[in-house]
Parts: sequence; C-alpha cells; structure tokens
Amino acid sequence: MIKAVIFDLGGVLIEDVLYQLSGEIALKEKLNQDTLFEVIHGRYWRLFRTNKLSEEKFFGNAKKDLKLKTSIKSLKAMARKYTKINQKVLKIIKKLKRNYPLYAFNNEAKPWNEFKKNKYKLNKLFVKLVSSCDERLDKPNPLFYKRLMKRIKQNPRNCIFIDDKAENLKPARKLGMQTILFKSVEQLIKDLNKAGIKNITV
Repeated sequence: MIKAVIFDLGGVLIEDVLYQLSGEIALKEKLNQDTLFEVIHGRYWRLFRTNKLSEEKFFGNAKKDLKLKTSIKSLKAMARKYTKINQKVLKIIKKLKRNYPLYAFNNEAKPWNEFKKNKYKLNKLFVKLVSSCDERLDKPNPLFYKRLMKRIKQNPRNCIFIDDKAENLKPARKLGMQTILFKSVEQLIKDLNKAGIKNITV
C-alpha cells in the first residue's frame, strides 16, 4: 500500500533549467546548443549540484571553456528566468497532499534550490526536501536513495517515486519502491491510478 509519494523536481514539477539556459546562451553567443549543453552539463553540473563548486565558478569555468562574452551576473539572472513551474503537476501535488505525505528528492545546485524553495514555497508543499546540494550525493548514486529513506523515515515498500529520468528510477526499485517515469501529466495520472492512487484530475 502506498503511504508516501516522492517527487523529483526538475523536469517534473519545475522545468529543466539547463537546456533552456543553454539555448539562450547559444543564441546570444552564436554557438551550437548541444555542444554548449554538453560542456556545461558534462563538465561542471555534477560538481555544482553536489555543492563542490560555487555558482561563480560554475559559470566562470563555462565562460572560460566556451569563451563566452556574457557576464557571470547575466548568466545567473538567465538561470533564474528559466525557473518555471508546471501548473498541472502543481494541482496534482496539492490534491495528493490531502491524503499522503509528500517529499521532494532532487539533483539541484544550492543557490538554485534556495531560489526555487522561496519562489514556489516548496516547504509548504513537501514534508521534506532531500537535495543533492545538501547531502553532497546525487541521483542515481544508490547511497543517495538510502540517505533519502533515512531522512524521510518511510519504508521504501510503501513509497512511490516519480522522476523524468529512467536511470534515476532503478536504484529506487532496488530498494523496493514503486516508480513512475514522468512523461506527461496525463500519463502521470494514469500511472498513479494503476498504483492505487485514484480520483486525481487536473
């Protein structure tokens, strides 16, 4: 029986910032978006999201590697501009909150996490947020999932975890959680219904 629901944030409740950000930088700097994304995401994102690299150094390194003309101050502002919430998923969360404790489990950099928590009042939506920047671990590291269970004090067999990346669901299933690969709001509702969570509409 499901007793708790765990949500990823980026790509589920909140739009994924990095690819959107890469698009604007690429357009502004006349660079290939995929190449730019690979440099930012592949080289520095993991260090940034586990709090081993500051935002200043994250953008500073990318600026140096890609020879960007855009200032670090502007890059920071652009990152926050692309932080947008999925209103339909938000409605689902508010309905689920009536009957289940909800938790957030995300890979996120410290300054961006704080910005999102304040902007969207995430502490009012979720009982607890377990984030890579605070734990210095990230998905899909199995240790991060064990840390999650320790933080939320739930039996994994009573939890369902929703994430938009298949590789992030495998460690959860190994612990005994039910999982949902998020693709769309309509599909999420159907999969929640299959898991026994019914009467969810938007």
